[in-house]
Amino acid sequence: MAIPTLAMIPSGYKAGKLYSVLPSDGTGDFTVARNSVATRVNQSGLIEEVGVNVPRLDYSAGGCPVLLTEIESQNLITYSEDFSQWGNARTTDTANQAISPDGANNAGFFEQQSGQTDSGSIFLSSLSLSSGTYTQSIFAKKKDKNFIVCYSANAERTYFNLSNGTIGTVAAGNTAKIEDYGNGWFRCAITYTITTGSVIAFYLADTDNSTTVTDSGGVYIWGAQLEVQPTATSYIKSNSGSATTREADLVNGAGSAA
Repeated sequence: MAIPTLAMIPSGYKAGKLYSVLPSDGTGDFTVARNSVATRVNQSGLIEEVGVNVPRLDYSAGGCPVLLTEIESQNLITYSEDFSQWGNARTTDTANQAISPDGANNAGFFEQQSGQTDSGSIFLSSLSLSSGTYTQSIFAKKKDKNFIVCYSANAERTYFNLSNGTIGTVAAGNTAKIEDYGNGWFRCAITYTITTGSVIAFYLADTDNSTTVTDSGGVYIWGAQLEVQPTATSYIKSNSGSATTREADLVNGAGSAA
């Protein structure tokens, strides 16, 4: 194999800089700028926040990391982990009931109220969403219920099977994706286009494409996100009471074209 002219190693970085091993005189180093914190999946498979201007070496695919670079995005959900700030319909939510994808005991338990057989939800209203393409996502893990349902701003339901990590019934006009984050956690996402909207929600279900449930039980939830993007980007923690922006990753340098 030919000796490369440019080579980097995962340990060779700091805020604002991504070092190359070759060439060794520094001309192959990259400068990195991102005027906000951001998240990556670390070597232990956990989602972690990294500081301003720190390169994101992401281990989502396992093995060697990749340099994660993304455009700017904003989580329009103002409380992405504190579900006590959301509304409940025939459900209750209890904080700090399971280890979440970031390794802390901060996942909520989203549970159907006893005696209620119509599928219950946790919801956000009065969002005042303008026209555009949105991606809505949440991390979920099975406890008692098999399905979580993403309810779009178009009032459409898409079903995700948490017992086997598959997609169930997808609403017309939606595209759906499910990603395995280990330890029973899945990121469930839908993408759709709206003219206007004000409400998004997540529902519980026992079976695919059904709005009837059998009494109590629920799922663990964490890390809800709504962004004006055609796909889900890396998780943006947004627990301040206002929308949170992750700035774009800007990576430049590495010497001349040669």
